[in-house]
Amino acid sequence: MHTDPLFYRLFQERPALAFDLAGLTVPEAADYRMRAVEVKQTAFRLDGVLVPPPGRMDAPLIFTEAQFQRRKTFYARWLASIFLYLYRHRVTRPWQAVVVFPHRQADAGILTPYEGLLQCGLLRRVYLEDLLDAPELSFDARLARLVILETERAPLEARALVAAPDPTADPLEVLDLVETILVYKFPQLSREEIRAMLQLPEANLKKTRFYQEVFGEGR
Repeated sequence: MHTDPLFYRLFQERPALAFDLAGLTVPEAADYRMRAVEVKQTAFRLDGVLVPPPGRMDAPLIFTEAQFQRRKTFYARWLASIFLYLYRHRVTRPWQAVVVFPHRQADAGILTPYEGLLQCGLLRRVYLEDLLDAPELSFDARLARLVILETERAPLEARALVAAPDPTADPLEVLDLVETILVYKFPQLSREEIRAMLQLPEANLKKTRFYQEVFGEGR
C-alpha cells in the first residue's frame, strides 16, 4: 500500500490532524493550508508544508512527512530540505517538523546528528501503531489509525467514522476520505465491494470525489 500520497491528502484536507498526532496545541490549526514546495537549485522537494493563516507571525510553520519505507538517509535529506527552505524563504516565524511512521521498525533513519532537534521538540515522531489500542482518540486520529488498522477491524471502524463524523466537518468530505483510505487498504476490491463494506446507498457514494473520478475514467 503506497500511503505517502494518502497522508498528504489527509493533511491537506484535515490540517489539524498533524497537530493532533504530534500532541501540539496551535490556535486556528484548521486554518492552516498544505503546500508542496520545490526548493530552487536543488533536487529537494517538500511535499508537506502547513502554512499558518496570514497575519499570524506567532503561529509555527509545520513541516510534515509520512514515511512508510525504511530509509537510512531519511532524516539527513528531509531536515536538509527544511533548513534550505528556511534559508531560501527567509523564514522569521517558529517552525516544527512532524514525521508519521506506521511503526517503529519503519524508523530506520540515522538520527544521531539531529537528536538535539528531537530533545528540544522541534522534531516530533509519530508512530501510528501507538494508536491501535488507544481508548480515547480524536476523530482525526481515528482517520489516521484507519490507514494501518487490521483488515478485520477496518470495515467496522470505517462505518463508525461515516456514521458519526466530526461535527465541524462536511459529512461528504468525511465519506470521501474514508472511502479513499479503504481503496488504499483494499486495492483488490472493486468500487461495488467498497460500497458494500460501508453499507451505504449508491446515491451517497456517487457524490464523493473518488466515485466521480473513477466514473469519469470509466467513461
